[in-house]
Amino acid sequence: MENLVAIGQHLREAKEELDHGEFGPMLKRIKFSEGTARKYRAISAHPVISNRSNWNALPPSWTTLYELTKLPPDVLEARIADGTVTPELEGTAVASLRGEPAGSPMRCGVEKRIAELEAELKAMRETARDRERELQRENDLLRSEVEVLRAELEGREASQSNGAPAVVARIIELMTDEDRQRLEGEGQQRLPFEREMGADAACAREAVG
Repeated sequence: MENLVAIGQHLREAKEELDHGEFGPMLKRIKFSEGTARKYRAISAHPVISNRSNWNALPPSWTTLYELTKLPPDVLEARIADGTVTPELEGTAVASLRGEPAGSPMRCGVEKRIAELEAELKAMRETARDRERELQRENDLLRSEVEVLRAELEGREASQSNGAPAVVARIIELMTDEDRQRLEGEGQQRLPFEREMGADAACAREAVG
């Protein structure tokens, strides 16, 4: 009990002393959420719960203590005095101390809304999973199409590469000696198509020659 109250007191002091924007990072370092820190601060700020003389009569659970902070100090003192509040008290029973029976309309309304939200969340998750599977199928189809197109492109390039020397050889074969001499007389060191076709053309010409 002493530790719970001390933690809440330290958190209250830290919130007052730290500059804006520094309190949140500090909570992350000690692995506290904003909600948990707020509850601890409420525990340490409650005059009855923070009173050392009442600690033996209070439950040791910080979540139950937080529920007790919602009781006015005089009401909580009276419940400690008549034995209603004991160390065995559970948080679910605190509602009755506030005059809210477990089956009250307010509680039922809240529980109904929680159930509705949980159902909506479940539906959203299922929709997200269905969409993820659909996207995976589309991705697989696109990948298959890319592989087919890549293989087709590689086949065409290979066919063109293999056919180039044959074309060059055929052109050289059809040229007459007179055509060759005329081109060489104009100062051409290599035939125009040989320059375009590169090494394959030169090799083809040597083969024909």
